[in-house]
Amino acid sequence: MVQETNDPIFSSAIAIRRVTPLYCRISFPDGTFSSDTPPEYLTNVNWFKDGPPEKGSLIKVLWDDGMEYAGTYEGTTSEQWEVSVIIV
Repeated sequence: MVQETNDPIFSSAIAIRRVTPLYCRISFPDGTFSSDTPPEYLTNVNWFKDGPPEKGSLIKVLWDDGMEYAGTYEGTTSEQWEVSVIIV
């Protein structure tokens, strides 16, 4: 939730936690697109050790049907964070 203020000056804050899940955006050769693929479904990327792949990277996705499909990594969905404003 964004707190509106009449003061347009930015304030310092501490990120407390991410409040939205992180999903990958993937395009597939058949023209379909997914914007809700969990990072752990990428089989040729160790997301938690190496970080996310570069945008445009060819990746493999383990789908719900147990099959592995090739796709192109297009980034992640937007993240929303809970923050605590630091009052100076």
